[in-house]
Amino acid sequence: MKTLEKLIGDSTYVVVDNLSNRFNFIGLITIAEDTFGDAVNTAENVAEWSLTENLPEDVQRAVDVMVENGVVLDDFTGVVTFDYDLTYYLLTW
Repeated sequence: MKTLEKLIGDSTYVVVDNLSNRFNFIGLITIAEDTFGDAVNTAENVAEWSLTENLPEDVQRAVDVMVENGVVLDDFTGVVTFDYDLTYYLLTW
């Protein structure tokens, strides 16, 4: 969960996924302690992926949704995923 801890206080792009609303682009958000602090400590299935490797289908779909919504990936090196009520996909650098 160190990757999630490092994101606290920074801004990044987020996609969330659940069965009733597949791959929803949230946009650029600040990862604030008061909104994501609990997720940092209790998130499940935390995984980090490099944008240069073959991504699992769901991770690739989340990245594609970000690009479709105008996100330029040049400044990012990876994506972190975790489950916390929903599945979250956050870009990392």
